[in-house]
Amino acid sequence: MELPAIDASVVVADFDTELVVLVPARRKAHLLEPMWALLFDSCRRGDAVDDLVAELTNATDDDPAATRVWVEQALGEFDRLGITSP
Repeated sequence: MELPAIDASVVVADFDTELVVLVPARRKAHLLEPMWALLFDSCRRGDAVDDLVAELTNATDDDPAATRVWVEQALGEFDRLGITSP
């Protein structure tokens, strides 16, 4: 399963180690923490969920099942914020 696409209206500003996304339809900007920025970049690339879970699990040494739950919850938050396309 692929990650959802980033909504076409979202504007991205990349400042060295920080990623800010602007959601024009909601008139909101969001500063993404590093793990959220990694998820955002993975959505932009159209990565598979399994690949992202493996990458995050290797980077954090967390349990793969817990990592998958976090990814699913984070994707729900991206949807709620209007970052990803419905």
